[in-house]
Amino acid sequence: MARRRSSIVLRSFLFAVLVTLAMNALDMTYHVLTDTAVHLGYVAVKFTVIFLTVFLIDWLVGRSWKDQVFGSIAGPAIFFVYYLVATPTLDRSQFVIDEAIWYVAVHAVALGLSYWLASTVVKRADGWRHVGRGVLVGVAFTCLDLAYRMVEERLRLDLEGVLSVAVPGYVVWHLVLAVAVVTFVSWVSRVGWRSYVLAGLAVGAVLAWQSAAAGFVTPFGVFVDGIVFGVLAVVTSCLADRVAAQDVSA
Repeated sequence: MARRRSSIVLRSFLFAVLVTLAMNALDMTYHVLTDTAVHLGYVAVKFTVIFLTVFLIDWLVGRSWKDQVFGSIAGPAIFFVYYLVATPTLDRSQFVIDEAIWYVAVHAVALGLSYWLASTVVKRADGWRHVGRGVLVGVAFTCLDLAYRMVEERLRLDLEGVLSVAVPGYVVWHLVLAVAVVTFVSWVSRVGWRSYVLAGLAVGAVLAWQSAAAGFVTPFGVFVDGIVFGVLAVVTSCLADRVAAQDVSA
């Protein structure tokens, strides 16, 4: 009984991590494309709130479509309440973010799409599962990629982790390339450690080259980025496959 209970907790934990990564990636991409600030503390709190919402609902209630709709609304609503309380602590001259309640709808759409990808598309028996896996891994990877950039900025410039390097072109290209590479790898290889390594090598090489072409990093930085991107791709690929193999009725 204890082992079964811990298995259910782990199942919900992995699912919540993947869904929250994907949701935050979509949200950060939206903020970058609309030229609104994204900083490390804001993303960290949003990740925590959305993760706890998805995890607790999945663990204590279930994973039906009704549960997912409720989670997609409840998570952004709870974060919006937090944001109203935390507003006095933010430097509004620097961080102009989420000033309207309709941003709850933006977050709800991003969370709902992430729910759908993680619970439905990657479990299909046809070729679409490869596309779903590629999109899911690609956006989850993008979240970790942008978080890595924010930490890097904070360490180098002693800022609050503002995503200043993530111009729209950088984010869009990294997202598109990651999705395309992982989808291709998923299509031509079987699930397992070989596919994870292949995805890591491919994503690391392609995105490091793209970063170098964009002029963001030094040659040594390109090498480091390639390793980081590769590791992140392996982690997110493995996570997506663990979630896809879950038996929700267990």
